[in-house]
Amino acid sequence: MNSIEIIIHKEADGSDIDMENMSVEAANMVIELLTALRNIATFEGNPDITVGLKEGSVCQMIQDHGAGAGIDSIKSNFVKVYQGSNERSNVYVNNLRVVQKALSSELDVDINFVRGAQKVSVKRYFTKQFKLRKVRDEVEQNFHVEFFDAKLKLNGGDKPNFHVERAHSKFTVDCTEEQARKIGLYLYQQVKFSAWAYVKKDKIQYQFCDLYNNLDRDYYIEFKSFFQALNAAAENDAIKSIHYKLKDFYSNYEYKEARKFIRLFCYKTVNPNFLMSILIISKAFKDNEDLKDMLAKVEDILSKITKRQVL
Repeated sequence: MNSIEIIIHKEADGSDIDMENMSVEAANMVIELLTALRNIATFEGNPDITVGLKEGSVCQMIQDHGAGAGIDSIKSNFVKVYQGSNERSNVYVNNLRVVQKALSSELDVDINFVRGAQKVSVKRYFTKQFKLRKVRDEVEQNFHVEFFDAKLKLNGGDKPNFHVERAHSKFTVDCTEEQARKIGLYLYQQVKFSAWAYVKKDKIQYQFCDLYNNLDRDYYIEFKSFFQALNAAAENDAIKSIHYKLKDFYSNYEYKEARKFIRLFCYKTVNPNFLMSILIISKAFKDNEDLKDMLAKVEDILSKITKRQVL
């Protein structure tokens, strides 16, 4: 199995790490590293990637349970950060800085890339400063949709949001009051929904998008599979996949289904070329009762991103 592991060998005073009796500094570092790895895994959006602790040790891991494409993608994004590529993601920069902080601390920490039986330390590559990429209007175009099949634990607060638990991890999802009331009907039940993931203060946060419980069509699996392929595709191929997905909907007169699909792209960090693709294929349906308000929203978001009126 291919993986990336970050191991805390010793405390700051040189003593061995004890899982049942570690220092506050070491415990905080474990939490920070696991959070950073989770953020990277969320960014990748690959279901074969998992994050956790190796049993009986202070070894934080990202594991690839598939053919290795997930870990290869992470390595590729790391190289982009290390080389200062214009294509580097600030999500990676911010979370790799957390790893740098651990490696430069007084704790004895190492990071290894593991492929099968081969283990290689890459600690030396973290001595270089990782610089954030300058982005137009200081807004990073990192569009990511996360799909949740999780248990709804709590609903409410001063700011509308809800809390879910999935695979022993807890997530807070921001929403509107109307959305909170709608999803609140499933308190302490499994909910299937999508959310836009974004970075704020070096942390992944979530904004509710759409709910998929109790529907005749399994949009959750359909859209989740589509976005897994979309995330792995080159931009031109991604644009084509959006085009043909909507073409299939329209050819089968599935306008309400197309509406739910388009909704997934109605967020401020979306690639504007995705929105343009949606508008082009949907031009003949701009007055359709099921689509016209959603297509108007697409136009509005595109105008705000490009600062140009959409013709």
